[in-house]
Amino acid sequence: MKKLFILSFFVFNAHATLGELIDRIYSPTLRTVIRNSGNITLGSRGQAGVHQKISKQACIEKFNKGKDSQIKEGEFLRYGSLTHELYGHALEGEYSQNYESDDFFGRAAKRGLGNNVNIRFNSYNASFAPHADSDCSEHIDIEAVEIVNLEDKKCRRVSFSLDDLSYHSFFCSGDENVYVDYLDTEVEIVKEISEKTEDCK
Repeated sequence: MKKLFILSFFVFNAHATLGELIDRIYSPTLRTVIRNSGNITLGSRGQAGVHQKISKQACIEKFNKGKDSQIKEGEFLRYGSLTHELYGHALEGEYSQNYESDDFFGRAAKRGLGNNVNIRFNSYNASFAPHADSDCSEHIDIEAVEIVNLEDKKCRRVSFSLDDLSYHSFFCSGDENVYVDYLDTEVEIVKEISEKTEDCK
C-alpha cells in the first residue's frame, strides 16, 4: 500500500512545476514567502530568475505616477495596510535613515519609524510610495520626522527627498492604513523626532 501511494504521488506530480509541487507538499503560502525572501524570484512556471534592480530614473517616474494619482483622487494615497491599528506609543521613538529589522517584508516601507516599535505590514504597494521599493529606497533620504495633527488624528509624518523632489508618508494613531502625500498638505506640527545618532546604538 505504501509503495502504491508513493508511486501515485510521483505519477500525479510528473508534470507539475516546482511552484505547484511546493504548494502541494508544504503549504499555499510557502511559494509567496519564497518569492518575497530575497533576490531570487519564481516565474509563473516555477523558473528561478535574478531580480534586476531598477534605476533612479525609474524611481522618479514612480514619484510622478504617485503624484498624478493623488491629484486625480483628490486625497492621500493608501500605500499599505498594517496587521493592526496603531496606538500613540507606536508613533514615538528616534528614527534611523534605514529601518533596523530582521524582517524582510515591508522593511523599506517602515523607514522613519522608531526602531524599537514592532509594526508589521499585511500588504503594501511600492508603486505609490517609492521609498517602499527596496531599490528606490537607496536613492531616497529622510529629511525630517514629526508628530503632527492631521484632521482628527495624531500621526507620525516622515518627509522624504528624492533628488529635488519631496513627499511624506503618514502613520496615524487608530488607523491600520499607511498613507503617502505628494502635495505637501498643510498640517499642524506637534513636535520633531530626533534622528538616532551612531553612539546611541
